[in-house]
Amino acid sequence: MKLKATFECAEHQDYGTLGWRMVTQPNFDPLTDMALPHDMMEHRARDTGTVEEELQALGASLHVRNMEQFYVDMGQANPDPAVNIASDFPTLFNQYLAGRELNTPPKTVPIDDVEEVIDRVFIECANFVKWNEMDALTEDQKTSIRGWVRLGYRRAQKRYANIDPYILCRAFAVAAAEANKWELIPGIKMALHIEVNTGGYHVTSEERS
Repeated sequence: MKLKATFECAEHQDYGTLGWRMVTQPNFDPLTDMALPHDMMEHRARDTGTVEEELQALGASLHVRNMEQFYVDMGQANPDPAVNIASDFPTLFNQYLAGRELNTPPKTVPIDDVEEVIDRVFIECANFVKWNEMDALTEDQKTSIRGWVRLGYRRAQKRYANIDPYILCRAFAVAAAEANKWELIPGIKMALHIEVNTGGYHVTSEERS
C-alpha cells in the first residue's frame, strides 16, 4: 500500500503556532509530529473534518498504533492509548459537541479491547470536566462516540488486513519522525510518502513547489 500527501506549513488560527496542513484538507488544523501520519493513515482520503470522522480516526489509531505499542516505543511515561485519545476531547467538545448530539453511527458490536480503552477515555474526560476544560458528555453522546470509535477501528483493520500490526505501527512512527526533520517555514510545501506492505515499510519526503 502506497500513501502520499502534500502538506503546507501554515499558522494555526486559534493558537498561532506553525504546523503542517494537508493541502487537500483545508478544514484540518495545521499540526506537527504524529498528526501527519494520523491524517494519512488513520483518516480516510475523503474525510472533510467532521467530528464523526475524527472519532473514527481515533478508533483507527488503536489499530494503526497497535494499541499502546507506539507510546511504549516513544518512551511515554503513560503509554495508555486512552490518555492520548482523551487529550483531544476538550477541543472536540468545545468546537463540535457543546450543545448538540452526534450523528448516529451505523450499528456496531462491542470489541473487548476497544471497549476497555473507551471506558478509560470517559474516565479521563471526567477529569477534564472537573478542571472546567469541557462540560460533561451526555449518555447519548457517549453511546454515539463508542459507535464511531468502534467503526473506525474496524475500518482500519479492514484497510490494513494483510499488514503485520508491528510493521504498521513502525511505519507510523517513522513517518512522524520524517515529518519532524522539516523546518517550519510558512508557505513551504512538503510531500510525505509512506509505503507499507507485508514485507516492511519505506518512508520518504520531498519539497514541493
